[in-house]
Amino acid sequence: HEPMTGGTLVAEVCSFRGVRYAPLTAPLQSLICPPYDVITPRHATELLARSPFNAIRVEMPTAEGDKATAYERAEHTVQDWLAAGVLAADPEPALYVLTQRFTGPDGLERTRRGFLARVRLEEHGTGVRPHELTHAGPKADRLALLRATRANLSPIFMLYDDRDGRVAEELEVDSAASARDDDGTFMEVGLLAGERAQRVCRLLTEQSLIIADGHHRYATALAYREERRALGDTSADFILAYLCSMRDPGLEVFPAHRLLKNVVEPGVG
Repeated sequence: HEPMTGGTLVAEVCSFRGVRYAPLTAPLQSLICPPYDVITPRHATELLARSPFNAIRVEMPTAEGDKATAYERAEHTVQDWLAAGVLAADPEPALYVLTQRFTGPDGLERTRRGFLARVRLEEHGTGVRPHELTHAGPKADRLALLRATRANLSPIFMLYDDRDGRVAEELEVDSAASARDDDGTFMEVGLLAGERAQRVCRLLTEQSLIIADGHHRYATALAYREERRALGDTSADFILAYLCSMRDPGLEVFPAHRLLKNVVEPGVG
C-alpha cells in the first residue's frame, strides 16, 4: 500500500496471552457463537440453551434476562468463569492461527487461514484504514460492554498484503482445538509462539492494515482507549484482531443482497 500522510504509517502487531475455554468445560461446539451483529433472536435462544457457558452470554448479554442489567451480568459472568476455571489465560504470549474450511454460496469449498493478534489502536487513516461509516447505536452497545468487562470478546477482521508469502510460511502449526459452527464452517486453532511469532509481528510492521469487518468495535475501542488514558491507564491501547492476507486463496468477497419492502415511489400512493 502507498503511504498516507500524517501519523504512524505502519501497524504494530503483537502476540498476547489469550484467555480461552478450559479443555474440559464442554464440547467446544456448544460454547462458540457468532459475532453479536449477525445473531438473530431465534439463534440466540438456541445458543443459550446449548450450554450455560456459551459465549453469547458475554458477547451479546442483552439476549438473556433484563436488558437494563445486561452489561453488569456480562461483567460478573466473565469474572465467575475465570474464578471457576471455565476460562483460563495461556501461560505465554502467542499468535493464534485460525484455519477455516467452508463452502461458499457458489458451492465451492475454500480454506482460509489467518491469525489472531493484538494490534495497537491507531487513528483512522494512519496505520489502520477503514472503509465504512459507523452508527451510534452499535457503538453505544459495544462501549457499555467494553467498559463492563474490560475485555475484547470478539476480534475485528483486518487485511494485510503478504506479497512474498513470508507470513504464510510461518502459519503452519499443529491444531490445538477445533469446532464446526452452525454455518458448517470447520475451524481449527493452533498456537504460534516464540521466535516464529516475533518474525510474523516484525513482518507486519512494514505495512498498514485494512479493516475488513468490525468498524463499530474499532471505533468503540478508540473511544474506550481515550477514557482509560484520561485516567492514566494505557492497558486499552490495543485491540484483538483476526488478520488475513489479501493474497490468501480462501479470501473471497461475495455480493450482499438487500430486499427493500414497502418502498413508495415519489408522487405515488
